[in-house]
Amino acid sequence: MSKKKTSHLMNILEMLLNKRVLSSCDQLASNSNQYFNTLKNNGIELVEVWKPNLLNTGKHKARSLHLEKENIERAERYLKKLQGVNNKTDSRQAIEETDMRSIAENKIDGVHHEQKAF
Repeated sequence: MSKKKTSHLMNILEMLLNKRVLSSCDQLASNSNQYFNTLKNNGIELVEVWKPNLLNTGKHKARSLHLEKENIERAERYLKKLQGVNNKTDSRQAIEETDMRSIAENKIDGVHHEQKAF
């Protein structure tokens, strides 16, 4: 089984899909604003609201995912693309896992075969 890919962009997108409200100061990435722009450049709509900073007179943008069905689906597709997941990959992996289980059970084409040592 392959290891799931991850990045700051994928983590931010997963949090937005989980209905979290984020700002650039919430993230450990050096410049989280670049990730929000990347999402917008890929057609994902964000709701952005200016909020006052807690410790000074400045402001920051609080961002959340626009909860329209098509936008959520677009965000989920983009996340899968970032993770390297697609239907062909999933199908190929499922076939390989089935083949491995058959070999492990010494069954090929429904017939039990003796395992030979070489």
